[in-house]
Amino acid sequence: MNPDNYLGKLGKDKITNFEGIIVAHITHLFGCATLGLAPQKTKDDGNLLSTQYFDIGRVEIIGSGITPEEVAAPDGKTGCDGREVPVTVR
Repeated sequence: MNPDNYLGKLGKDKITNFEGIIVAHITHLFGCATLGLAPQKTKDDGNLLSTQYFDIGRVEIIGSGITPEEVAAPDGKTGCDGREVPVTVR
């Protein structure tokens, strides 16, 4: 699967069982790829838990998660503070 196709899916780390929506795909300088999982739960005091990053091979897709349309801004913009979203060069 193309790593970008993971974005928005519900994933689980195979080692720790940490679950969250995949919100980031990072390719490091020497080719290592990691995915950022944002948990759908909050702390007992209501504060957000931090996004955690795992090597791509440790993440199992366990659900459909959320679509880009479900989180799009009403004006159709990306929510990136009005900046243009860079195009990934492969």
